[in-house]
Amino acid sequence: MQKPLLIIDGFINTLEDFKEFSSFKLVKSESSKKYGVFKFTYVNKELKEVVLRIELNMKNEKLSYGKWDDNSLQTLKFKHFLNT
Repeated sequence: MQKPLLIIDGFINTLEDFKEFSSFKLVKSESSKKYGVFKFTYVNKELKEVVLRIELNMKNEKLSYGKWDDNSLQTLKFKHFLNT
């Protein structure tokens, strides 16, 4: 689980409006540990709560994210998040 947490931490460091961590929860995971869905809640710089859906696909090395209630997600290769 260490590598997925490093990837997500690197992604969080790229959020421009991030101010403070609120909660982080694994919502869904495959037994192979190749795919996981996380619910990440944080407080932004305007002091509003933001809830994100983060999906990690370890097999394809992709991270997808978006607002929790929105089904449209943006997808990025996560390789560079490991170096932040």
